[in-house]
Amino acid sequence: MRSELPVKLLFASCAPEFLPRAVAAACSVDPELPLEVVSDTAPPQGRWIRYTPARPFADNLRSCRNRLRGKRVETALLVLQPLFPCWKLRLIAILTRPRRILALNENLDYFELRLLNFGPIARHIRWRAREWLDRMLRAGGPAAGLWQAIRHPRAPALYLRARAAGALLGLLKLPRQGDGPPAPISSTNRPPGISVVIPSRNGKDMLARVLPLVLRELESGEVIVIDNGSADGTADFLRRQFPSVIVVEHAAPLGFPAAINVGVRLARFSHVCLLNNDMAIGPRFFRHLLQAFEQVPNLFSANPQVFLPPGVPRQETGKAVIRSAPTLSDFPVCCDSPLPGEDLTYVLYGSSGCSLFDADRLLSLHGVDETYQPAYVEDLDLGVRAWQRGWPTVFAARAHVVHEHRATMSRLYSPEQLEYMVVSHWMLFLARTIRHRGVFAYYWRHAAARLFRAALAGNEHALRVLGETGIQGDWLPLREHTVMPDAEIFALCDGSVSVFPGAHAHSDRPVVLIASPFLPCPGRGARLYHLMRHAAAKWKQVLVSFVDRSTPAPPELLEICAEVVTVRQDDLDSPSFRAALRQTVAKWNPAIARLETTSFARYAPDCGRARTVLSAGEIPHDAWRQVDALYRDLLRNRAPR
Repeated sequence: MRSELPVKLLFASCAPEFLPRAVAAACSVDPELPLEVVSDTAPPQGRWIRYTPARPFADNLRSCRNRLRGKRVETALLVLQPLFPCWKLRLIAILTRPRRILALNENLDYFELRLLNFGPIARHIRWRAREWLDRMLRAGGPAAGLWQAIRHPRAPALYLRARAAGALLGLLKLPRQGDGPPAPISSTNRPPGISVVIPSRNGKDMLARVLPLVLRELESGEVIVIDNGSADGTADFLRRQFPSVIVVEHAAPLGFPAAINVGVRLARFSHVCLLNNDMAIGPRFFRHLLQAFEQVPNLFSANPQVFLPPGVPRQETGKAVIRSAPTLSDFPVCCDSPLPGEDLTYVLYGSSGCSLFDADRLLSLHGVDETYQPAYVEDLDLGVRAWQRGWPTVFAARAHVVHEHRATMSRLYSPEQLEYMVVSHWMLFLARTIRHRGVFAYYWRHAAARLFRAALAGNEHALRVLGETGIQGDWLPLREHTVMPDAEIFALCDGSVSVFPGAHAHSDRPVVLIASPFLPCPGRGARLYHLMRHAAAKWKQVLVSFVDRSTPAPPELLEICAEVVTVRQDDLDSPSFRAALRQTVAKWNPAIARLETTSFARYAPDCGRARTVLSAGEIPHDAWRQVDALYRDLLRNRAPR
């Protein structure tokens, strides 16, 4: 019988900045044993077992046990940093049944956790109590927090109210979500082209700069400007200077979502571009966005690459992702910087200020939700509702736009009011749109904690948001049909997945998909790389692979592939990898799926109707011969042998 490999585990329930020190201390304990680290961020050394706080406890436990299959845990080191309790991670440490458990504090002192070890445990409790009292007396510590709570007595009560509302709303969510094919739509046989919808309020000067670019780049379609309560003579100016533009006047401001919907309902062409009046589009803007719809089936929206004026820090890129484990300092939704060569990567949503949408799908969702008045988060809500129906949004890197950030909104609202809108509408989005109970509970707790901290510091807007949460009216969940689970959407759009088009993207050869735990290249993975290079003459190859960190795809792989999809994770049982694999199968509809190494057998159900070949590394020639035989049978329209 094969013996188990002894290992030591570090369970890093600690701050990210403390992780390198904890790893160094763990390396000094039983140095002859290989180190594995269970944490939510990648360690500087040791084998990483990814822990995702947003995932259910059972999934994290199962993932950890799968990674430890065939191994015996001799020593488990457990970090006891007080401000990062993470009791679920510490419970996993106990359930791995190590031979001994060592508790490690932030001073890098450790002691064994066992019933007869009273002395060290008592000394640790005494030291921890003394350290807690010291913090109570220091400025900015819990004593200051207590004083803030006395100064703002409404904050604790409103925080508890928000948590209670979240618990009640969670009961209306689904404990599990199924999946299925994308939701069908009824075609309206619209003529090919683009209806550009531009809401504008007192933006005559900005329209004068933007419209010439739009009319020059628009090959087939129409431009609709919603004059949203302007007092600067916008309508008369447009009729004189741009007679081809359709102008819809509203004497009173409608709010941004309502103004968008007015234009969407008037649109006559197959696609709708929602464009702010402070967006300057680049060359071939519409053509690059339309090409995304030609390459991605059931596409809902194509989001361009967004730039800001020179000298302004680039916080907006168009590659919209959601953090899987945000800190209290982070807003969960952010923009990642795109990698060189990256294109058509799946993103969380398309911007309501510069993206292109499928008109029929947009109307089937009844446009943007006008609950999000006067603005913000309406595009996030729209994108996630489309994902729930199986309609993806992608990042179209070749379409460029320059955004004079909040040029209109900053003239109408203060920075504090704008921040209030974003945070309030984020919680409204969680309550209305998120359907999965676990996903909702995790991000609701995070949002309530961020607001509570701001409220204790005297932020009146945070107090107002906490006081508005409830289980009535607009806060009740929508009852829309979904076919894609929220957890899968967030796993695909958490920033770990990148898509790189290859040289063979437009060939008409049969498609073979390769799923690999590593990037095949002339160095590491040379065997698979040379097999793929040899097969490129006959087959269109799509690669989905794990990577240690997000980097551009190697050019030697792009030369032999139609597409390379990388997933930045080291956990073989990865929700992000599974979601990326499923989307890649839906996009390319491969005839053959090759799973590299037997550990990837778990992904066979995610390969759809493709004929699946499992490659055991010790018999590569035989495995590839099976692939070749299957292809010969497919090309001859015969049943597989």
